[in-house]
Amino acid sequence: MSQMKITKRFELSYSHTLTNHPGKCSNLHGHNAVVDVTLEMDAEYFLNNKKCSDGMVVDFGDFKEDIEKHIKRIFDHKHLNDLEAFAKAQPTAENLAYIIGVVTIGSLKNTNPHVKLSSVTVWEDRDSCATFENE
Repeated sequence: MSQMKITKRFELSYSHTLTNHPGKCSNLHGHNAVVDVTLEMDAEYFLNNKKCSDGMVVDFGDFKEDIEKHIKRIFDHKHLNDLEAFAKAQPTAENLAYIIGVVTIGSLKNTNPHVKLSSVTVWEDRDSCATFENE
């Protein structure tokens, strides 16, 4: 099935420690991560439905506002170990991608029901990323 996808990229700055990690990540450290959140809609629905007559899956301005409200407000400039979201999980890039995905899915409930989360990618640095794909 063909999909129309849009991605919004933003930065998150955070600190964390990885408890019981055998390497240097067990020490307090931080990241200026780049996060990509991708939304999708069935391409046939997108092209043939009057609700999409504006030619957008989601307005990028609205997408940015949702990210500010539901993601950056929670995670940006925070110590991840102190957040309830990580009470039972290590604050790894993998878990951060998953949690951002869950938060995004929840925030989409007020939009077109045909818009779905496709993926979240957290780039801890330019060479290392973790991706959550919503199937």
